[in-house]
Amino acid sequence: MMKAIFFEINKIMHKPILLVFIGLFLYGCNQKTNKAKEPASTVLAQKDSLTAALTDLLEQEQINGFSVAIVNQDRVLYENGMGFADIEAKVAYTEHTIQNIASISKTLIGVALLKAQEMGKLTLDDPINTYLPFEVKNPAFPEIPITIRHLATHTSTIVDTDIYNAKSYVLKSISDSSVISPKAIRENFNSPEKKISMTDFLQNVLSENGKWYLKDGFLNKKPGALFEYSNVGATLAAAVIEYATGEPYDEFTTKYILEPLKMDSSGWSFKQIDFSKHSKLYA
Repeated sequence: MMKAIFFEINKIMHKPILLVFIGLFLYGCNQKTNKAKEPASTVLAQKDSLTAALTDLLEQEQINGFSVAIVNQDRVLYENGMGFADIEAKVAYTEHTIQNIASISKTLIGVALLKAQEMGKLTLDDPINTYLPFEVKNPAFPEIPITIRHLATHTSTIVDTDIYNAKSYVLKSISDSSVISPKAIRENFNSPEKKISMTDFLQNVLSENGKWYLKDGFLNKKPGALFEYSNVGATLAAAVIEYATGEPYDEFTTKYILEPLKMDSSGWSFKQIDFSKHSKLYA
């Protein structure tokens, strides 16, 4: 299945994220439009004000720790870390802490699709079955092809079922089970030996011959007709990139996105990052 990517700049929990990023956006715009006018003392005061606002957010005790960076096209304007990356060990959360970014990974899928199109490997309006080694079609509308654009815009009619939730989360190691209840493992997690490839997972879920295939995995709507957010659909887009380019998705995105942007602390697996800087995950 899709691996989570790890970034050195991290996201925070969903409840306060809107307020924080509105503030960051306004701050960044202010820096760009008024850079020539504002003295250093004003910029310092803005940074202090933002730090105070972020401190207030942390003190609401809904977040264990987070880091923030504001950038423009030229440089980093502000960076800070707050709280703890590991509460028990009292490891501070800094601007260098690495964390899973979950669905923000879909941003890289979009960029990778456009890069593959730029390279002449695919076009967004191609049917996905042009590239896949197994057939995927909406059983209610089998004559209407699902396109790459449908996957990218979450209009493919592919939906996440209980199978997705049951099969997607795999423990990094069996030792992880020492801090997770047996019931939670049964209901939410899979042991390391049950990990399978992205292609095998997708074929099992989306192909009519797949062992986890359900017609309920598709909406009763024509492809392209309705937006429905889909993790499985996004993963399928990554698989299309692999088959269209002939390169593993992690290698393709590392070569054409992470390396050109000098994102040297980011990677698609624990082996590709400095795990000592990785924040602990909390339920």
